[in-house]
Amino acid sequence: MHGSNARLDGSEAALLRADACDVREQDAIDREAAASRARQDDEGLASPQAREARAARLQRQLADVASALRATQETLADEYERIAGKQPELATEYRRLAEQPRQGAARLHHFEPARDGITGEEPDEQP
Repeated sequence: MHGSNARLDGSEAALLRADACDVREQDAIDREAAASRARQDDEGLASPQAREARAARLQRQLADVASALRATQETLADEYERIAGKQPELATEYRRLAEQPRQGAARLHHFEPARDGITGEEPDEQP
């Protein structure tokens, strides 16, 4: 039991480190994007095509992040279920722990941003 708890603690620590890294990377992206938007707005360079291209890039990033988060939550839920199967005396608690990431993954499954809904191409006809 002690070994299983140590493995679970190690798995949780690895997930927390990965999450912290993702947060730092997203913060850096957000800061750079905000600075870029401010420069473009100040210089009047933000054409509709540039904004569409940016929207398409952000939409793809959002889809990638949602997919990675869903996979991480499913992996965490599976790990709790695996431990529940190996420790019958604690199975109820581990199955309860598995439920939260499983529900989060299910919510993300319904949140499927399109990866290619915005093309960044110029429309055929001008309004």
